[in-house]
Amino acid sequence: MDQPMPLESLLEQTRQVDFSLPEHEPLLVQTINYLGKYGVLCRQDRLQLQLAFLELTGIYLKNYLNFPNEAEVMALRKDIQQGYQNLYAPNSMGLRCHQFLEDVSQRIHQQEYLAALKTITDSFQDLAKWEYTSNPVNDALFETLILQLQSLQMLVQFTETYPEDHVGKNAAEQLLANRFIQFQENGFVHADWLKTAEELSKLKPSFSEPEYAYYFNVLVALVLYFDPDYTPALEQMSEEHATSIQVYLASIQPEELSPVQLDGNLDIPEIIGRYKDRLVKDGFSEHAIYESISLIKKKLEDESLDFDGYLQFVQDLVESSRSYATPEINESLDEMVKGLFDMKDYFENLPESVTAEDVKKEMETGISEMNLQLEAGHSINVVLTRFFNKFNLVALRIAGLSEMEMPVIADLFKLFLPAVLRLVEKNIPEEMRPFYPQLQQFYAQITVVMEQLAGPEWQQEIAMQSLDESNQRFIGSVNLLPIAPEFENNRMIKQFVALFPQLATRMMALDENLKGEDKKEFERIQAAREDTMNLLRSAYTLKQLIQHQQFGLRQIAYDIGQFEQRKLLYFSPSSFPTYDVILHVNQVFFSGTHGAKNVLERSCSECGLQLATQKSNTTSLDDRWIQLRESGLAIFDFSDYDPQKSDPKGWAKGNIEVENNVLEAASQTAVAAFECGWALALGKPIVILLKAGQIAPFDIDIHPCYLYGNEDDVPRLIEAIQIATYGKPRLSKENILHQSSAYLKRISSVQPTEKTKALLQAIDANEDDATLLELVGKSLFNLNPGEKHMIFSPPFAGSYPTQTGKKQLFHVTAFRTWSKATEAVIKAVCGGLNIEYRVGYDNLDPEIMGAIWKDLTASHFIIADITLLNPNACLELAIAMALGKPTLIIHQHDFIQNFFLPLLKIRTHTYDAVNSSADFQMLLKSFLNDR
Repeated sequence: MDQPMPLESLLEQTRQVDFSLPEHEPLLVQTINYLGKYGVLCRQDRLQLQLAFLELTGIYLKNYLNFPNEAEVMALRKDIQQGYQNLYAPNSMGLRCHQFLEDVSQRIHQQEYLAALKTITDSFQDLAKWEYTSNPVNDALFETLILQLQSLQMLVQFTETYPEDHVGKNAAEQLLANRFIQFQENGFVHADWLKTAEELSKLKPSFSEPEYAYYFNVLVALVLYFDPDYTPALEQMSEEHATSIQVYLASIQPEELSPVQLDGNLDIPEIIGRYKDRLVKDGFSEHAIYESISLIKKKLEDESLDFDGYLQFVQDLVESSRSYATPEINESLDEMVKGLFDMKDYFENLPESVTAEDVKKEMETGISEMNLQLEAGHSINVVLTRFFNKFNLVALRIAGLSEMEMPVIADLFKLFLPAVLRLVEKNIPEEMRPFYPQLQQFYAQITVVMEQLAGPEWQQEIAMQSLDESNQRFIGSVNLLPIAPEFENNRMIKQFVALFPQLATRMMALDENLKGEDKKEFERIQAAREDTMNLLRSAYTLKQLIQHQQFGLRQIAYDIGQFEQRKLLYFSPSSFPTYDVILHVNQVFFSGTHGAKNVLERSCSECGLQLATQKSNTTSLDDRWIQLRESGLAIFDFSDYDPQKSDPKGWAKGNIEVENNVLEAASQTAVAAFECGWALALGKPIVILLKAGQIAPFDIDIHPCYLYGNEDDVPRLIEAIQIATYGKPRLSKENILHQSSAYLKRISSVQPTEKTKALLQAIDANEDDATLLELVGKSLFNLNPGEKHMIFSPPFAGSYPTQTGKKQLFHVTAFRTWSKATEAVIKAVCGGLNIEYRVGYDNLDPEIMGAIWKDLTASHFIIADITLLNPNACLELAIAMALGKPTLIIHQHDFIQNFFLPLLKIRTHTYDAVNSSADFQMLLKSFLNDR
């Protein structure tokens, strides 16, 4: 077949086949393999193809476990689900990159050349600030996005320089220009683009490698510009695309400056030309402009350039930067130029005499103006630049003072500079707080200089030179915003400083027409954040920063996370204690091995956290549940997981010694997975630990922290803790408040009272107020203490069991050979009782954890098969128990509690689906008929 059959037609035909028959297994394998022939052009095509793969592999796993292709199908299904998580899930890197590219593409459609070029340049600067979890997939997506933006930049430049009159233009240029005009008039047509690619390829011998690379990138950019949804069509060209970018950039890259050139042998046009090249390539940076100025300053110092020439050069640099820099930076650059003009005016109109009183008035005026400007809300960058322009003039006036007046000036500086410090401290914004120690350091340097002003002339000259250098470093640091010097080599603080701005961004995103109790809760969090930021202004040591995290920031981060999840609020009875507990945000719940616990204890010690400990004499299960509910963070260690030992291929019940060894190997991972299920249901921030190179025991959309067994494990774990605490969490975009409100009304209708009616009327009048709904829920549950209800705040959207029609049973099980017969019996019993049977691979939603949560919440009954202590099954069992679902726990072992202590006081049932089918059916019917 040249053209594959349309997906929907293929699936239609496939659904008509009875795949319960063993002889149809090869046909299904052939059909699954056939899907691999589909070439996708756009993102929607790829998503539909993924869903088709999931449907067909689900059919295979339902019918053909223990068949020869089982492992390959399982691996394929997992790959497809992982692909969805990477490219389409709401918080995926793929979706983030795609939306960013679409935004840039749409904006440049409406812009003229310079504005479009600036949009692309700004996008590179935005990408430099991106925070994301680094791994091979995410890194590749990020690098591809950069390549795509670079191609867009070339297309914008191409369309600007291409004249309406094509005379003199070569065949490649005319080809690309004609196609651009066609797509602009009629829309993007992939077949026409492919034809252009073929025609361009034929022209390749006519051009040099850099020339062809340029045209190739313009070709790629036609897709990105006219329809970014078609980016999957470029995947087969990805390697060629990356190479062509490198070839073209190398051809326009200026030669590296040699030591001789850095000594000042470059002339002014060359320096400006190279600076402009850097602007186009990398966008604006303070470092680049100051580096260019430093090159020309050498000419000023050796008098090969006069001050007017120097001033003109700086003006040219500033004008070149104009369209690339932000408005605030442009204003600072204008002030820098103005300061140079003021210096020129001073030298051209030297005062006849200067007194200490004149200098004092200058300093008073400068501080007064600085105060007024800051109070008026001017940018502190701009205000400080203005102030230090004046400071330079004061320094020039000092040079004209007599030696007798120098001690007086030194005293004046000691008086006025602390006033400047207090002024800046009062007005400096939160994002510049790490810069404040630099200002203090500058003051300390100035104080030293002032001490030297009373010395001999040579010492005064050295002092003034030192003052000038300090001034330049200081102004540079205002723009570059480095962290405090003592923190520069501290991984934890550097990462914290990088992560912290996300909280402010997330807070802004939350302020979306909030009303009622939601608005009050938002304002409470906002006020707490502002109070903590005020405290942070006095934090200059590592200990102080840790304390402010302990006493404020972690609580704020936790509250923001809970508030973000408010639209996913879910009410359910629970099998565990539901009474209110006091949250300790500095407490860490840990489940795992002793080796990982040692690393965790050291990490907690360094960042001001403590591990949760037993607090009651209740059963260990209830106590662990309470510890988790009280904790601000949960850490689960799966470094003990070894599937070859705990989940051997082809296992069948028989040899007791082998079985016990398998259960012993699975035990630790099973406990961690079980308690991880609790944390997912409660919406806790989570850290997952694995050994380097290890694969996680189940599909959880949290990037793990890998332990290498060396000293770097502690800082690595601290970084993972900070990402979990302050980083952006995964979050479903759905809103189930209406469903949760309906659930409250239903359970409250059994015993209606005036108070109940009033509470329900309150939520009717404020349907989108999640905080009010939670408060009403607590009040209603307190009115009916007989049934223990829990309020869950997960990151996933749940679903409530239907009240009409068929009831639903969800079968928690590993997908293994030994589970096949069990599944058949349970499915048959459900059919006889008119109960809808569901199992994990029935769900085509590629977002695995979200799909599991929805299946479990929507079900009336749960049967959890924890044979071999499969970690997936243990995790789902924990969620079911947390939700208070009627749950039948089954397994094929004699006494599983010997290896799985969470169930020590929980009844479980041993079964033999093959040899004791009648007994097993009786157990199932008894469980389902009693409810």
